[in-house]
Amino acid sequence: MTQHVQRWAYDERMLVGLQLFPATLLHGDVYGLNVLVPSDGQAPRLVDWGSARIGPAMLDVALGAGSAGFAAYVRTREGLAGKPLEPSLVEAEHAWATRSAMRCSSARWPRDSGPEAAVDQLDQAEVAWERFTSLLSRLT
Repeated sequence: MTQHVQRWAYDERMLVGLQLFPATLLHGDVYGLNVLVPSDGQAPRLVDWGSARIGPAMLDVALGAGSAGFAAYVRTREGLAGKPLEPSLVEAEHAWATRSAMRCSSARWPRDSGPEAAVDQLDQAEVAWERFTSLLSRLT
């Protein structure tokens, strides 16, 4: 597990993502226990904003939105841009955010689910990182 963290700590591709993808206010810890769904049909609410920061919006999407949330995010971005997004750019953004989200969430996995779950998360992050690298070469 340590080799992943050491290899990624100073990887310049992280900076590329921060410069390439639109930034917004992030929750930073989107998962089931931080989402309250009111019984009266009101919109769900995020709680526990202690990890809030500025960064690419896809990070929160990758952490907790699933495929329906991803599709809604893309539609919203396209609506704001007034045109369809370049598919390679959207895929690269998702790969970058998935890698980043997996790396961040793996920090709490050992105490919640055991070290095997953390290693699995880091392996998934590695796959996403390779996908991002491949897509980045097409974008630049």
